[in-house]
Amino acid sequence: VSRGLGDVYKRQPFVVDMTLASLGNWGEGHYSASSKIRVPLEVIKKHIDLYKRCYKNSRLTIGDDWIGNNLKGGDLAAGREYVVKNVLGYRDDSILVEWHYFAPVHRGKDSLLRPEFFDDIYPYAPATIELEHYKSTLKSGSWKGKNGEQEGAAALRRALKRAHCTYLGYHGYAEEYARDNPEFLREMANRVGYWYFINSAEFDPNTGKLALEWENRGMAHAFKRYALFVKISSADGKTARVFRIASADNRKWEPDSPVSETYEIPAGDLPDGKYFISVSLKKTSPKGEARPIELGFKEELRDGDGFYRILGFEK
Repeated sequence: VSRGLGDVYKRQPFVVDMTLASLGNWGEGHYSASSKIRVPLEVIKKHIDLYKRCYKNSRLTIGDDWIGNNLKGGDLAAGREYVVKNVLGYRDDSILVEWHYFAPVHRGKDSLLRPEFFDDIYPYAPATIELEHYKSTLKSGSWKGKNGEQEGAAALRRALKRAHCTYLGYHGYAEEYARDNPEFLREMANRVGYWYFINSAEFDPNTGKLALEWENRGMAHAFKRYALFVKISSADGKTARVFRIASADNRKWEPDSPVSETYEIPAGDLPDGKYFISVSLKKTSPKGEARPIELGFKEELRDGDGFYRILGFEK
């Protein structure tokens, strides 16, 4: 079955991730709701190997409980190493679960039980976080008030930031969750993964040097490199030139760590006049297609091609 599914979906662009789900209750790699058995390291390795063989072109994610609930001591260290060796990501399904959130032994962890696992994979893979069933959080009190303001939201923000969350899912009906938590949903839609802003921009038309300070206000770095383009257009609309900046690498823009970069723009032969500089970050495909990545600017600064106007100058 796995091999057949792998053949069907291995090159489908809508398949972003494949989560291992062949062991444990609900596929989470543990048997805490049934037999309580622990799965040995060699069995876990065989399941990882199976997925690697069948889904060669997919990013694979494993639940942290596969390793953390089953293994101890040297096997625990070996299991973590095997996850990294096989370039797997982690997911955690324990956030806001009552027996984690309120248990004294877990206080201070905000129900993210194994933050060190996410440190293992952060350099190369996104983190996935899934919340407790929404009705269960309301019943237990791990989520209280509109947008979780009375309980839950602050702890959840800390857990997501600590895990460098890129993918976040909730359990429940979308209409109900959106009705109760509209501002929190909007905030998380921006902050999970990356969220790019330009704090400052300077351009010297004599040298062609454009200095930008980028800030990632999200929770993680990007795991794909996007193409940065700079457009110089005249105020009268008669001249427009687009330059691709080969030196820019958005994967290095870490959260809460502004990065200053200087690019050289070959625009010395522009005729005298007033000009505007716009930038666009785009996801490109081998076929030459490009999709703009939305940046932290007001909508009125963006043109139809996905460029944001950042400054003007005279030459």
